[in-house]
Amino acid sequence: MEIFEEKSNFKMIYDNNSNITVRKIDDENSNYTHFMKNVDFIVYVNNIIVFIEVKNYNKKYLSLQTEEERKDFFSKFVYRKPENGHSYIYDCIQKARDTFIREYSSNKLESNIHYYVIVSMPDKISNAILRNMRKDLEHYLPIFSKVDDKLYTNQFIHTSNVLSENSWNNYMKNILGIEVNFY
Repeated sequence: MEIFEEKSNFKMIYDNNSNITVRKIDDENSNYTHFMKNVDFIVYVNNIIVFIEVKNYNKKYLSLQTEEERKDFFSKFVYRKPENGHSYIYDCIQKARDTFIREYSSNKLESNIHYYVIVSMPDKISNAILRNMRKDLEHYLPIFSKVDDKLYTNQFIHTSNVLSENSWNNYMKNILGIEVNFY
Protein backbone atom coordinates (compact mmCIF):
# COMPACT_ATOMS: atom_id res chain seq x y z
CA MET A 1 0.00 0.00 0.00
CA GLU A 2 1.16 3.56 -0.65
CA ILE A 3 0.27 6.71 1.27
CA PHE A 4 1.28 10.11 -0.09
CA GLU A 5 1.99 13.48 1.47
CA GLU A 6 1.75 15.76 -1.54
CA LYS A 7 3.15 18.98 -0.03
CA SER A 8 6.47 17.26 0.56
CA ASN A 9 6.47 14.96 -2.48
CA PHE A 10 6.68 12.00 -0.09
CA LYS A 11 5.26 8.50 0.05
CA MET A 12 5.33 5.55 2.43
CA ILE A 13 5.14 2.04 1.05
CA TYR A 14 4.20 -0.99 3.14
CA ASP A 15 2.63 -4.42 2.75
CA ASN A 16 -1.17 -4.40 2.89
CA ASN A 17 -1.15 -7.73 4.73
CA SER A 18 1.16 -6.51 7.46
CA ASN A 19 0.03 -5.43 10.89
CA ILE A 20 0.62 -1.74 10.06
CA THR A 21 -1.96 1.00 10.45
CA VAL A 22 -1.15 4.47 9.14
CA ARG A 23 -3.12 7.58 10.00
CA LYS A 24 -2.49 10.54 7.72
CA ILE A 25 -3.39 13.29 10.15
CA ASP A 26 -4.15 15.94 7.49
CA ASP A 27 -6.95 13.68 6.22
CA GLU A 28 -8.67 13.59 9.61
CA ASN A 29 -9.81 17.21 9.59
CA SER A 30 -8.59 17.53 13.16
CA ASN A 31 -8.85 21.20 13.85
CA TYR A 32 -6.73 22.13 16.81
CA THR A 33 -7.44 25.06 18.98
CA HIS A 34 -4.77 27.27 20.51
CA PHE A 35 -2.56 27.17 17.38
CA MET A 36 -1.53 23.55 17.92
CA LYS A 37 0.02 21.60 15.03
CA ASN A 38 0.04 17.95 13.94
CA VAL A 39 2.76 15.62 12.77
CA ASP A 40 2.11 14.27 9.27
CA PHE A 41 1.51 10.60 10.14
CA ILE A 42 0.86 8.35 13.11
CA VAL A 43 1.83 4.73 12.49
CA TYR A 44 0.80 1.78 14.65
CA VAL A 45 3.14 -1.19 14.21
CA ASN A 46 4.66 -3.92 16.41
CA ASN A 47 2.93 -2.62 19.56
CA ILE A 48 4.47 0.83 19.23
CA ILE A 49 3.26 4.20 18.01
CA VAL A 50 5.41 6.16 15.59
CA PHE A 51 4.89 9.88 15.02
CA ILE A 52 6.34 10.83 11.63
CA GLU A 53 7.04 14.35 10.44
CA VAL A 54 8.15 14.78 6.82
CA LYS A 55 10.34 17.68 5.71
CA ASN A 56 11.40 18.12 2.09
CA TYR A 57 14.05 20.79 2.54
CA ASN A 58 15.50 19.92 -0.86
CA LYS A 59 12.25 20.92 -2.60
CA LYS A 60 12.17 24.15 -0.60
CA TYR A 61 15.82 24.92 -1.39
CA LEU A 62 15.32 24.38 -5.13
CA SER A 63 12.52 26.96 -5.14
CA LEU A 64 14.75 29.73 -3.72
CA GLN A 65 15.69 32.50 -6.14
CA THR A 66 18.14 34.81 -4.40
CA GLU A 67 21.23 34.56 -2.24
CA GLU A 68 19.29 36.33 0.53
CA GLU A 69 16.62 33.59 0.44
CA ARG A 70 19.30 30.87 0.59
CA LYS A 71 21.01 32.57 3.53
CA ASP A 72 17.67 32.79 5.35
CA PHE A 73 16.96 29.12 4.52
CA PHE A 74 20.24 27.91 6.07
CA SER A 75 19.83 30.13 9.15
CA LYS A 76 16.60 28.30 10.06
CA PHE A 77 18.46 25.06 10.84
CA VAL A 78 19.60 26.60 14.13
CA TYR A 79 17.29 26.00 17.11
CA ARG A 80 15.60 29.14 18.40
CA LYS A 81 12.26 30.08 19.86
CA PRO A 82 9.72 31.81 17.56
CA GLU A 83 10.24 35.26 19.01
CA ASN A 84 13.83 35.06 17.76
CA GLY A 85 12.91 33.96 14.22
CA HIS A 86 11.72 30.79 12.56
CA SER A 87 13.52 27.51 13.29
CA TYR A 88 12.85 24.25 11.45
CA ILE A 89 13.64 22.04 14.44
CA TYR A 90 11.53 24.15 16.81
CA ASP A 91 8.59 23.53 14.48
CA CYS A 92 9.23 19.76 14.61
CA ILE A 93 9.42 19.81 18.41
CA GLN A 94 6.13 21.72 18.66
CA LYS A 95 4.40 19.27 16.32
CA ALA A 96 5.52 16.30 18.43
CA ARG A 97 4.34 17.94 21.65
CA ASP A 98 1.03 19.11 20.21
CA THR A 99 0.27 15.72 18.66
CA PHE A 100 1.16 13.99 21.91
CA ILE A 101 -1.19 16.27 23.85
CA ARG A 102 -4.03 15.64 21.41
CA GLU A 103 -3.56 11.88 21.33
CA TYR A 104 -3.08 11.67 25.09
CA SER A 105 -6.17 13.80 25.76
CA SER A 106 -8.16 11.58 23.39
CA ASN A 107 -7.00 8.38 25.16
CA LYS A 108 -5.38 7.10 21.97
CA LEU A 109 -1.96 6.33 23.45
CA GLU A 110 -1.57 2.76 24.61
CA SER A 111 2.00 1.98 23.51
CA ASN A 112 5.48 3.42 23.48
CA ILE A 113 5.82 6.46 21.22
CA HIS A 114 8.74 7.04 18.88
CA TYR A 115 9.14 10.27 16.91
CA TYR A 116 10.98 10.44 13.60
CA VAL A 117 11.54 13.41 11.34
CA ILE A 118 12.30 12.17 7.82
CA VAL A 119 14.12 14.75 5.73
CA SER A 120 15.24 15.32 2.18
CA MET A 121 18.21 17.69 2.25
CA PRO A 122 20.04 19.69 -0.40
CA ASP A 123 23.50 18.35 -1.24
CA LYS A 124 25.02 21.55 0.19
CA ILE A 125 23.95 20.64 3.74
CA SER A 126 26.57 18.91 5.85
CA ASN A 127 25.98 15.90 8.07
CA ALA A 128 26.71 18.20 11.02
CA ILE A 129 23.36 19.93 10.41
CA LEU A 130 21.52 16.61 10.80
CA ARG A 131 23.53 15.77 13.91
CA ASN A 132 22.64 19.13 15.45
CA MET A 133 18.98 18.65 14.56
CA ARG A 134 19.03 15.24 16.31
CA LYS A 135 20.69 16.73 19.40
CA ASP A 136 18.20 19.61 19.55
CA LEU A 137 15.27 17.24 19.16
CA GLU A 138 16.49 15.08 22.05
CA HIS A 139 17.38 18.09 24.18
CA TYR A 140 14.09 19.98 23.81
CA LEU A 141 11.68 17.03 23.82
CA PRO A 142 11.35 15.25 27.14
CA ILE A 143 12.56 11.84 25.94
CA PHE A 144 11.20 9.27 28.39
CA SER A 145 14.52 7.64 29.21
CA LYS A 146 16.06 11.02 30.08
CA VAL A 147 13.43 12.40 32.46
CA ASP A 148 12.72 11.71 36.11
CA ASP A 149 10.33 8.75 36.24
CA LYS A 150 9.00 10.05 39.55
CA LEU A 151 7.87 13.19 37.76
CA TYR A 152 6.33 11.49 34.71
CA THR A 153 4.33 8.42 35.63
CA ASN A 154 2.74 8.09 32.19
CA GLN A 155 4.55 7.62 28.93
CA PHE A 156 5.90 10.35 26.74
CA ILE A 157 8.14 10.01 23.71
CA HIS A 158 10.62 7.16 24.17
CA THR A 159 12.96 7.87 21.27
CA SER A 160 13.41 10.45 18.57
CA ASN A 161 15.61 10.87 15.53
CA VAL A 162 16.10 12.91 12.37
CA LEU A 163 16.72 10.61 9.41
CA SER A 164 17.33 11.01 5.71
CA GLU A 165 15.37 8.85 3.27
CA ASN A 166 18.42 6.58 2.85
CA SER A 167 18.98 6.24 6.60
CA TRP A 168 15.33 5.33 7.16
CA ASN A 169 15.34 2.74 4.37
CA ASN A 170 18.66 1.24 5.55
CA TYR A 171 17.69 0.95 9.23
CA MET A 172 14.02 1.53 10.00
CA LYS A 173 12.52 -0.26 6.99
CA ASN A 174 13.69 -3.62 8.37
CA ILE A 175 12.36 -2.83 11.84
CA LEU A 176 8.98 -1.30 10.94
CA GLY A 177 8.32 -2.72 7.46
CA ILE A 178 7.82 0.71 5.90
CA GLU A 179 9.81 2.13 3.00
CA VAL A 180 9.87 5.89 2.40
CA ASN A 181 10.57 7.87 -0.76
CA PHE A 182 10.71 11.49 -1.78
CA TYR A 183 9.75 11.88 -5.42
